[in-house]
Amino acid sequence: MYLILTVAVFTLSPLIYEVIRRIPFVRWCVLGELGEKKTRQPISR
Repeated sequence: MYLILTVAVFTLSPLIYEVIRRIPFVRWCVLGELGEKKTRQPISR
């Protein structure tokens, strides 16, 4: 039983996190993030 639960947690946690990240209202409720900030990356030469 514990082995099944351990495998389920390690496989489903990243999946649930990805789903939460993609829905704005749920992301704000669960993670407290309003949105992704787009910043400019300096061009390295």
